[in-house]
Amino acid sequence: MGRDLPHSTSDEAEAKNWGYWQNQINRASLVMLLEVGIISRQEARAIAGAQLDAEAKQAEPDVEPFTDIMPLEKLLIEQCGQMATLIHTGRSRQDIFATLNQARLRLSVLDFAQNLNLLRENILNIAKDNVETWMPAYTNGVQAMPITLGFYFWAFLESFERDF
Repeated sequence: MGRDLPHSTSDEAEAKNWGYWQNQINRASLVMLLEVGIISRQEARAIAGAQLDAEAKQAEPDVEPFTDIMPLEKLLIEQCGQMATLIHTGRSRQDIFATLNQARLRLSVLDFAQNLNLLRENILNIAKDNVETWMPAYTNGVQAMPITLGFYFWAFLESFERDF
């Protein structure tokens, strides 16, 4: 379980690791449980305090990032006892994994899109700078007709636009 990406796609993605998303999911679950009346305000306060303490412990230097729910669960129980397990009401580990993986994948896709747009911008600038730079075009490996380098790069730009 845990880190399934060989490397993060950005500094933001590195910071928003499994532990980050587990904490966000716990916060959201706690709010929902309180709002629908499944837990009392007193229980919500106790669990929220334990959650904040757990987040502070995770942020300490030299603490390995969490890649599973159980270490966080242990911290919550240490702070407020078995009451902490109420945070799981109406959800499962599979729900948590699916949600945090979707959040991480979304951020990776957004990072990819941003980088693809930077590439497209660079290609567009090369095309604009070379509207009168002539070169031969080839058809089936045979020189066919003259085109501009700008026209040639524009074809890549169109392809990347389709991919985007």
